[in-house]
Amino acid sequence: MHICPGKLCILMFLLFMSCHLKMLSQLHECTCRLIMSTLQTLEDAGCVRVNDDDTIEPLMLGNIASQYYLSHRTVSLFSSNVNADSTVEDLLLTLAGAAEYDELPVRHNEDKLNGLLAKDVRLSVDTRALDDPHVKANLLLQAHFMKLDLPISDYVTDTKSVLDQSIRIIQALVDLAANGGWLKAALNAMHLLQMVMQGLWFKEDDKFAMLPYADERIIGVFKRNGMMDLQTVKRCPSNFLAQVLQPFLSGPEFAELTKCLAQLPHIDTTWELHNVRKRNEALLTVEVILRRVSPLRQKDARAYAPYYPKVKDESWWIVIGNKKTSELLALKRVHFVDYLKTQLVISPDLQEDTTLFLVSDCYIGLDQEYVLNETS
Repeated sequence: MHICPGKLCILMFLLFMSCHLKMLSQLHECTCRLIMSTLQTLEDAGCVRVNDDDTIEPLMLGNIASQYYLSHRTVSLFSSNVNADSTVEDLLLTLAGAAEYDELPVRHNEDKLNGLLAKDVRLSVDTRALDDPHVKANLLLQAHFMKLDLPISDYVTDTKSVLDQSIRIIQALVDLAANGGWLKAALNAMHLLQMVMQGLWFKEDDKFAMLPYADERIIGVFKRNGMMDLQTVKRCPSNFLAQVLQPFLSGPEFAELTKCLAQLPHIDTTWELHNVRKRNEALLTVEVILRRVSPLRQKDARAYAPYYPKVKDESWWIVIGNKKTSELLALKRVHFVDYLKTQLVISPDLQEDTTLFLVSDCYIGLDQEYVLNETS
């Protein structure tokens, strides 16, 4: 049977369109399944809510994951593990378990090296999972806080990667705790970030941890001379420091200590309370003024962080909370060079022990506290 070329072209075109439409239908079906599966995964992780009218609503965990570029599995882990009483140790374990460390390399025989490192760190790890990247991340973080010698050069590179990733993960932990109104957990997350920046363990009663050579003898000298924290040591004349520390420090050691002091900021904090009304609602505005006290005008707010592998600028958290109830009332993260004026808004029912905190994101021992029912 003879078919003319024109009819053959039409036949081939119809056949092509039939296949094309079938492929489009299959592609559409596959895309819909992928979208529904992804939405279900995000909903299970607590990141979004799918409403009955098929609209999608972002939730707090989803907003945090989006802001800090974190996996939905990481914020879901936060939701399960972090609570009002989370300690620094609890938060360290949660940090090391983040999905962002899934691809941290554990090379051939590194499980043996991890086993040796596990004997030297402060907190125990699961020795049955020494080939797990999250266990290795935990060990590298602890080794950083203790300034331990690492077994091979690859671990130095791995530590830099772990520390770099940790910043945004810890900032997300702070936001999660703040959203929960958990003062203790939020402050502990901030202290964990200070530990990362300084390569030190945080101790509540150790105000001199950042100073080189500040052992019990040196701290005893400070306290006997009325220097109870870093700020008072920083304000002390260098010739007097040299006089009282001369029996304990060599010339190069004293020079290193004073160099560290010179690079630490001195922040003067003042605050005022103002009753205001917004939309017929009575509120209390806490106006906070931060001034950097320095003989020279600062060009930037470069942080003193000799054990962190990257350049870092100082930032601060202004926190209002009740120490008695451990309730966090307001939080704001700020960055400034010489001067900053900002406001936080809270309920006008100011309770006893409501406290204004100024917390550094990189320095241990420079945090400040002021009870708000006292005069600034």
